[in-house]
Order: sequence, then C-alpha cells, then structure tokens
Amino acid sequence: QEYPGSFWLLFDANDNRTFASRANPLESSDIEALSHSSTTKIQAHSYRAGYQDYLTHTKQLRMGIGCILAIPENHFSMLLFESVKYYLFALAGVILLLGIALILVSVRFTAPLTQMASNLQRVADERFDTKLPSYKTREFNAISSTFNSMLDTINHLINDVYEKKLLVMDSEIKFLQSQMDPHFMFNVLNTI
Repeated sequence: QEYPGSFWLLFDANDNRTFASRANPLESSDIEALSHSSTTKIQAHSYRAGYQDYLTHTKQLRMGIGCILAIPENHFSMLLFESVKYYLFALAGVILLLGIALILVSVRFTAPLTQMASNLQRVADERFDTKLPSYKTREFNAISSTFNSMLDTINHLINDVYEKKLLVMDSEIKFLQSQMDPHFMFNVLNTI
C-alpha cells in the first residue's frame, strides 16, 4: 500500500481471482502464469502486465488458495536509489577528503622545491647572501647544505677577488704618485 500502483490478489486452485486489493491489470492468463511460477525456487521475478513492469512474488497458501504480490519496478528502483543515494554522498565525501589530503601532502612535499627554486632565482639575480634552511628529509637537507657551502665558496671568492683588485688599484695609485712626485719637483725647480 506504500507504493502507488502496487497490488495483491488471492486466487483459487483454478487460477481464478477471488479477491484483490484494488483494480489490477492481471488477466486470467497472467494469474495462471504467475501461479505456476510459485513452484520454482525463484522468490520474486519481473513480470509485464499491461504496459507496466512489476516485481512479483507468488506464494501458494493452504486450502488451495494462492497470493500474488506486485510492486511496480520503477518504484522498486526508486527505493534502491534512495538507499544508494546515501552511499553515493558518502563516497563523494570520501573522495573530496582524499582530494584535499592529496593536495595538502603534495604542497607539503613540494614546498622545499619551491623554496629552493626561489632561492636559486635570487642567486641568479646576484644576491649571494641567500641561505637555505635545513630540512627534515635527508635528500633536501643534503641539497641545502651543498647549496649553502657553494654560496659560501662563491662569497669567499668574490671577497678575495675584490680585495686583490683593491690592492692592485692601491698599488697603481701609489706607483702613479711616486712617478708624479719627482716630476712635479723637477718642474717646480725648473720654474724657479
């Protein structure tokens, strides 16, 4: 009674309808076919009556009376959809949570790489005071320490070359001054 279009009927030993819950599309031939299906092991099966497909169950009762229960298949499918709907929502929620977890894990594992890429760009812009922090993973920590020692070596070489250049310039200035002093003195004496 909960399903629109469903019905039940009682039939006698001669497959004649004796009582029905409401008007139903079953003919005598349908009742005969369904009453003989009750001897098989199938508990419920699909049957087409009129223009509607029904999920039917036939049972032989005592005293030569049988009963046929019929539910329209589309209502049965709607019930199945209602029960599956919650599983689909749960599955969508699990997939969403897994997607978020994968994004977080990928961000966590790619964060050192993006940090290294930005520091390499700083070195390419000739800012040699850049340092990488130490990382928890062994491979990233090895890259970080190698990068930092390479930058220390570059800074040392830059400072060493700069100091040598300053010494060369200082010595050139002193040399020019030393040449200029006697020449200047000679010109002053000559003028006097």
